[in-house]
Amino acid sequence: MSQSNATDVWSQQSQVMFLAAISLANQYNIKLNNQTISGDIIETNNDENEHVALNRVCHYISTQRSNIVGIVGSATSNNARFISPFAAHIKLPVVSYSATNAEFSDTRRYPKFYQIVPSDFFLARTIVQLFKRFNWTTCTIIIQKNDYGYSGLNILSE
Repeated sequence: MSQSNATDVWSQQSQVMFLAAISLANQYNIKLNNQTISGDIIETNNDENEHVALNRVCHYISTQRSNIVGIVGSATSNNARFISPFAAHIKLPVVSYSATNAEFSDTRRYPKFYQIVPSDFFLARTIVQLFKRFNWTTCTIIIQKNDYGYSGLNILSE
């Protein structure tokens, strides 16, 4: 499966889980600020410019602002890096289900950003522990040429 197809499957699964959570909240009469929970999906292409993704979010929020209490996403660290400061500025929390860059742990820079997956730091730390456990002293690191790959490489290098 190509990376593009894997990303599409991941995106589809995330959307289904998001819609299922809303459906369950309504089925069990769970409310937020005494209002029924609803949600919309704004798709951004992982390959598109981060500014385009931010523009889509801004446009949506500017037309729907009264009902929005938070943002679920972005799936990528690149997009989350742009969307999070904007959302914090207008006092909306951002919950990401897959952005793993360790920089998001800095609550001064990202005060309204919440990761629900471990950051790259924990994966890198586990890899280092594996090397220590087996007394490995050399390795070859193969990374993707993107934020995920470079972030992991930086953490491992430290």
